[in-house]
Amino acid sequence: MPTNLLSVENVSASYSSKPVLQEISMKVDPGEIVLLIGHNGAGKSTLLKVIFGDLRINKGKIAYLGNEISNLPIYKRREIGMAYLPQSNNIFSDLNVYDNLKVSGNGLHSLELSQRIEETYDIFPVLKNMRRKRSGLLSGGERQMLAMGMLLLIRPRLLLLDEPSAGLSPTLVIEIMQKIVKINKAYGTAILLVEQKVAEALKIATRCYLLKNGQVSFVGKPEEVRETLSRTLVRTQK
Repeated sequence: MPTNLLSVENVSASYSSKPVLQEISMKVDPGEIVLLIGHNGAGKSTLLKVIFGDLRINKGKIAYLGNEISNLPIYKRREIGMAYLPQSNNIFSDLNVYDNLKVSGNGLHSLELSQRIEETYDIFPVLKNMRRKRSGLLSGGERQMLAMGMLLLIRPRLLLLDEPSAGLSPTLVIEIMQKIVKINKAYGTAILLVEQKVAEALKIATRCYLLKNGQVSFVGKPEEVRETLSRTLVRTQK
């Protein structure tokens, strides 16, 4: 049985003819929260799209539980336990909160669906209070909680999150990070997180990858990343 849940080996990808990822290698183990950080345009969101199959790779290999999935279509990646939360367009704005959850759990037996929705409310109590509210009227933080709750219904083994705190207040950023930890601990869900709120994200991460110009420039534990970023900041201020 492979120890790695996800393994990315020497992966390169591009948009049209423009290279974006160059020889990226990384891994996610079961139950980890792995953080991807880097400046805008470093390739973080592109890497999530590649892993989920939304963008084809030019070279390299992606494996999930030891099985290569480099050419696996998105719906198959969902079936094997992967879920992806993009930055936007991640809920059905015309439906109410409950119906969003119900649609996400399509295919589950009615009793199981009801149970999972109640468990989702346990993680995100605000959703239960607003279950009849049209989702398009939710605040930014409430939308992100709903989007994560929808993915939680399918019980993914690996959850790919692309900047879930984007545009949120500092208080809501902390709350979103706490929810991510709660999902991780409650279900053992491994999480690959792209996040610009680095200080808060480092508090919950197991390991971190720093991307620069489409390449991995540093790998380490949160405290090592903090030290590296501090040295970089000192150099730029001289």
